[in-house]
Amino acid sequence: MLSTSAIAIVVVSVIVLLSSGWWTDRTYQRFDHIPAHYDIRGNATRLTPRRPMAWAIPIGFSVFLIGLALVIEYIPPELQNGDPSLGIIAASIIMVIAQGFILLLLSRWAARQQ
Repeated sequence: MLSTSAIAIVVVSVIVLLSSGWWTDRTYQRFDHIPAHYDIRGNATRLTPRRPMAWAIPIGFSVFLIGLALVIEYIPPELQNGDPSLGIIAASIIMVIAQGFILLLLSRWAARQQ
């Protein structure tokens, strides 16, 4: 069973992730296409339409976090090894940091455009 703080962190993370999708879509309206993939140096290697790309990763991360929280919540405690709250908190933080990194790469790409 998840602690109240773990559930709160998941909810806040989902709100932050979905807000980042909305922000990305609004901020980069001037582009019809934005990067969908970056190479090891952070250079864009493939472009895709802006709206699906702005929402794909935040929605995917949010569905993952909600699904993980539901799975943890409904697995009987005797089948869990330890407290799963730390795992869901770590996953939430990692997803938000990963989205932040993607937005950093996107902002660098947008600054290099005309």
